[in-house]
Amino acid sequence: MVNDNHPFDLIAYVILPDHFHWLIKMPENNPNFSKVMLSFKWNFTLNYKKLHKIPTSLKLWQRGYWDHVIRNDKDLQTHLDYIHWNPLKHGFADDPEKWLSSSFKDWKTKGVYDEGWGSGREPDSITNLDFE
Repeated sequence: MVNDNHPFDLIAYVILPDHFHWLIKMPENNPNFSKVMLSFKWNFTLNYKKLHKIPTSLKLWQRGYWDHVIRNDKDLQTHLDYIHWNPLKHGFADDPEKWLSSSFKDWKTKGVYDEGWGSGREPDSITNLDFE
């Protein structure tokens, strides 16, 4: 639904109980990602409220969002690592492969991640990063 009105390509993602991380690619002729984020949060919340018959206001997501332009392959890898390790950072999983609301398995299948990546400790590539 969001993509119909505001086209984008979803490159990587993780969805957690109170926030999500997306790596998206916007079309060059319409790079307004603010509309994508607003539309996703709005539509998801409305659908959730309808599904659970919630008539009152409801806060599902953190306010606002953080944006960043990927500059090179190293920057891309850093952001992929941060996204895929995020469930472990917040204590929701002990292995990125166990968190199903994530693109980790897709990227592992592509050969980006080795067996056991991220399950022992925070990857060096993201130490001291905080994109929350």
